[in-house]
Amino acid sequence: MRFTANTRRILDYITEYKFITAKQCANIFYKNRKLPLIMAQKKLKLLYDNGVIKRVQDKYTKEYVYSYDGNVPNNHKLYIMNLYSYLFNRYDIVYFKLEETWNVSKRRNDAHIIIEKDGCLIGILAEIDINHKTNRAKTQSIYESGEVQHWYEVNFGDSYFPSFVIVNANGKTNIESNHYEVIATDFNLSNLSELLWLAVHITNDMNKYLGGTFMNFKESILNRLDYDEIARKVFSILKEEIRDEVVNNISENDIADAIADSYSCQLIEIAKDRVLEEIVDSISYEDIEGEFKDVVDEEMC
Repeated sequence: MRFTANTRRILDYITEYKFITAKQCANIFYKNRKLPLIMAQKKLKLLYDNGVIKRVQDKYTKEYVYSYDGNVPNNHKLYIMNLYSYLFNRYDIVYFKLEETWNVSKRRNDAHIIIEKDGCLIGILAEIDINHKTNRAKTQSIYESGEVQHWYEVNFGDSYFPSFVIVNANGKTNIESNHYEVIATDFNLSNLSELLWLAVHITNDMNKYLGGTFMNFKESILNRLDYDEIARKVFSILKEEIRDEVVNNISENDIADAIADSYSCQLIEIAKDRVLEEIVDSISYEDIEGEFKDVVDEEMC
């Protein structure tokens, strides 16, 4: 059979990563084509029928897995490459490395990926949780070592820490941090596009490709907030409810500072969640300010 340039690229991919599925092939090699999955299935079956590659059905996913040797990869590797192909189909891949090892923390991520879209870079430390659950001790030790931030400083000129993306059965995680973002998605990656779209969309005008700052989603929200303006708005909401003698003895700035110290972290987290739920197409200062007004009204009652 005649090998087209695209066919050779598919075979090179199998050589490098040892296997491919029809869905992965569609995402990577038939990106932006009509009926990509059907085209990928036909191409891989043609290669199989001509004895170029072998195939075997995965007992869990029921997908055909194509390779040169007919061996089935472990599910860990299969899900990592599913994640890679998913991201490849929707973004530009700037960097991809399987099993990125960090020597200082003596930890390893299943994959380290940097994606780019519309001039915005997002770093991802991927974890596939099948038999073992990623815990906060791992994420914290990687962050606290400073090695990842140094890697980004050396390679991109910005001391940045990427987001953890945990892929597991239920798409949930209980890991929380004020220093880095942790995103969870299920094995079908069913909510990942929305989460990453929000991160890319919000940071788009602040993050210049290979020349600006990386930002995770939480950082991008916090960097858009005008704390002085929020304090003024909070004061205006509350000043009618504060006793006259308090208003006479304490300045607007004093009250604003006290409120900011007491409630800013709590209000930001509540408002961030509200924004995630209600803002679909765009996000603006007015949207965030409106959410803050509602949050303040509810919290102060």
